[in-house]
Amino acid sequence: MAKYLRILFRFWKIPLVVTAGFYLTVVMRIAGMVYSDTKVNSDAILVLGAKIYKGNDYNPCLVARVKHVVVLQKQGFAESLILSGGEDGESKATEAEVMAKIVETQGADENKIILEEESTSTHENIANSITLAKQQGMDSVIIVTEPFHAPRASMVAMK
Repeated sequence: MAKYLRILFRFWKIPLVVTAGFYLTVVMRIAGMVYSDTKVNSDAILVLGAKIYKGNDYNPCLVARVKHVVVLQKQGFAESLILSGGEDGESKATEAEVMAKIVETQGADENKIILEEESTSTHENIANSITLAKQQGMDSVIIVTEPFHAPRASMVAMK
């Protein structure tokens, strides 16, 4: 038994190096996706929902997404906004409704808002919103989310 422990102790660095290499590869891949900006003129801008409240205030992540979308709309990347998100379980309002309220405070064109209020996951956000976009005759959307969520959202959208 002691012989096997000595052998394991001698080679403990190999699994550590392999695991660290894998971890660093994943981190670098995600970091590369997070900071890449692929926005182009599109038919709509899709904002993926997030938890509505953090404490007693609106979730800063949700507010940041909506503010970014308003900037993109004002810069002319798309006229229509698709605000996507159902009830988050803590509020009687949907994520989409709350995002619409935030949009109104930012001076965006409220007549170009489409609410998708059924989704409860990233997959549903994208699938339900794409269905709405197609019903409106739209072919392209810009997806807005948080940097840490962008790789997952991108993979779901490609699927």
